[in-house]
Order: sequence, then structure tokens, then C-alpha cells
Amino acid sequence: MTIPLSRGGAAYIWTVIAAGSVMIAFSLLQLPLGDSTPYWVLLAGFTLFSTTVSIRVKSTPLTISASEAFVFALALWFGPAPAVVTVALDGLIVSLRGKNRNPARVLFCVAEPAISVWVSAQLFFALAGVAPLFWEPASVTPLLFPLFALTICYFMLSRSAVRVRSPAPMFSISYRHTSQSHSRHSYRIATVST
Repeated sequence: MTIPLSRGGAAYIWTVIAAGSVMIAFSLLQLPLGDSTPYWVLLAGFTLFSTTVSIRVKSTPLTISASEAFVFALALWFGPAPAVVTVALDGLIVSLRGKNRNPARVLFCVAEPAISVWVSAQLFFALAGVAPLFWEPASVTPLLFPLFALTICYFMLSRSAVRVRSPAPMFSISYRHTSQSHSRHSYRIATVST
């Protein structure tokens, strides 16, 4: 079932698509190439594979997957760029597997998680004051608060992106969009995997 959007709703959707596209393009230009490439490509592959083996929690709209843990690991070890590109590919794969392949929906499901990951990873590195951990290992204790901030920021952005799209209660949004293969990043529980 497609719900018609107001002008404001359509403007919001296309703004998210435009902003996400810019972040994805920027990330493609920033991908670390060289000695780290095989590692982040392998981790990206695990992330994309883990999306296909998610578990639906019975009688709830929640789907649990390890993919957020891999996305966060990509961001922490190699910087925001590989994480953004991977989560965009993941959103594309999930959207194309679904029944509703409306182009705007597919583009939104690619752009929204990219924005959430990019902003959250930027926040992490600003708070932690470290470079990606592949190149500059750091002690875990000083990273705990920035990691917590990354997780909270990611889920607040993901959930608010869905919340703005519909006036319905969050759980009905989650269920409706999950059943229509909306990008599941908005509904998973990353704090478990973090």
C-alpha cells in the first residue's frame, strides 16, 4: 500500500536523497586504498552477507542482524567512507529484494542509512580525537563514550527519518516498513551488537 505524500513529505524525501547522494559520492572519493583495502572490502562483504541472515523477533516488528556491528567496525577501523558505501549498498540490496521497488523508496533506503552512518561516524571521531583505528590503534576505555554517542546518534537519526515520514505510532511504522522491505537499518538493535 502506498501512502500519498504531502508536498512537505515529498520535499523531505528528496532532501534526504540529495544529502545522502552527496555523502555517498564524497565517501566514494575518500575510500582508503592501499594496504587496508583487502581488510575493509572483506568486512564490507561480511556486512552485506549478514543482512541476508537477519532474525525476526517473534510477535514484534524488530529484526536483529549483525550488520550494524560490521558497519560500526568499518567506521571505527577504516573511517566513515567504507561504512557509508557499504550501508548504501546494503540499503540498495534490501530495497531491491522487496516488493515495493518505487524509485523514490529505493533511493531513500540507500540515502537515509548513509546519512546516519556518516554523521554518527563523524561524531565519533570528533569526540574520540583519534584517527581510524586501523592506522592508529587506541585504548578502549577513552573510546567508550564516543562509541556510545555513535550508537545513539545512528539510531536517533535512523528512527527520526522514519518517524517524520508518517504520523503513525513508531511500532506500526516499523512493522509496515519492515514488511515492505524498507531499509532495515532503522529497526535493528545495534546496541546488542556493539
